[in-house]
Amino acid sequence: MYLFIFSCAILNLLLYRFGESIISYGGFLEEIGNNIVSVTFVYSNSIVVLQSIFYFCLFETFNIKSKIINRVASLVFGIYLIHDHRQIRPLLYSVLKINNGPISSYNFIWYIFAMSLLIFVVCCIIEWIRQVIFKFIYNRKISEEFRKKCRGWIDSMGLEINW
Repeated sequence: MYLFIFSCAILNLLLYRFGESIISYGGFLEEIGNNIVSVTFVYSNSIVVLQSIFYFCLFETFNIKSKIINRVASLVFGIYLIHDHRQIRPLLYSVLKINNGPISSYNFIWYIFAMSLLIFVVCCIIEWIRQVIFKFIYNRKISEEFRKKCRGWIDSMGLEINW
């Protein structure tokens, strides 16, 4: 699995270098080279998608028995959704003064690390509160009745879903 992940990274790097090398020829090759270079940076790049699939397969093989790690892991997707929201991210960057241009000193690296940790912890608390609220709602009798009605409605449509 590690070999596949490493191969995808090398393949993407080679594609980037190839794009860079044909830019210097000018003309239409320059435009093609610019397109190749820009494609290597996007998440929808097929090499990056394949590499992501290999990462998921790799992490699927891990069996971590730590309660703390598993608890934090259950919060991470929510943390990502919170801090990367299109309205939250610019607000965070402006309030925490993260997006100030080029790095002017090595202290900025420590500042970014501290701000990343702060964002992670605050979003972790928000996601934990959200999970507690949703678990409370899920365990209410009215919620169970609503789920039964939805299941009945879906079953009446003839869809076969394993509940």
